[in-house]
Amino acid sequence: MKELYYYLDATPTHSYLKMLYKYPQREYPYARVIDENRRPGKEQPEFELLDTGIFDATATSTCSSSMRRLNRTTF
Repeated sequence: MKELYYYLDATPTHSYLKMLYKYPQREYPYARVIDENRRPGKEQPEFELLDTGIFDATATSTCSSSMRRLNRTTF
């Protein structure tokens, strides 16, 4: 995954969602991610995108909200 996203708010029915997307502005470090994930054993955590430092300098952040109308029919 080349971006990060966080769910900021939501209703249990998912009729309302608010998310934050973060996109890096630098080149994606494919080789580093592959090399780092080859090294650790089972007791080491996986090397994550945040560990690369790609979001430290510049990143584009976008906040997205969506709502849907629930059609309810009463019988």
